[in-house]
Amino acid sequence: MNPYAVIIILFAIAGLILAIWSWQKINKRKRQLAWPKSEGVIIQSEVSKSLVPKVVYQYKIGEIKYRQEIAFSSEVTAAPELSSNLISNYPLDKTVEVYYNPDSPEVTTLEPGPSREDWVGFIFGASSFVFGLFLLLNLTL
Repeated sequence: MNPYAVIIILFAIAGLILAIWSWQKINKRKRQLAWPKSEGVIIQSEVSKSLVPKVVYQYKIGEIKYRQEIAFSSEVTAAPELSSNLISNYPLDKTVEVYYNPDSPEVTTLEPGPSREDWVGFIFGASSFVFGLFLLLNLTL
C-alpha cells in the first residue's frame, strides 16, 4: 500500500472523529436551551495570581439555594484576556440567568447553546474528512 495513502486515511479518520465528537457536543449544548431558568447572582468574581478567573454564582430553585463556580477544563491556559473578559462579563453582584438541568439542578450554565468553538471543531473535522477522502480518491486514480 502507498505510504501516502496510509497518512491520508489517518488524517481523514482523525477529521471524522473530531467532527463526530464536536457534533455530539453541539447537540448536548443545544439541549441546554430548553432547560428551565432561575435568577442568580454573582457572589465572587476575581482573578488569581496565576491569572485563572474565578467566578462563583448563587441561585435558588424552590426553597433550595445552590452555589456554582464557572469551571475551566485543564486544557484552558490562563491568559489576561480570558480573565479580564470573564470578570467584566460577570462582575460582582450582577444578576444572571442560570440555566439548570431539571433532572440534576446542580448542573448549570450561564451561556447555553453551542459555542463558536464547538462549531469550529465540527467544521474543521468535517472539512478534514472530506479533504482526506478527496486526496485519497485522487491518489488512487
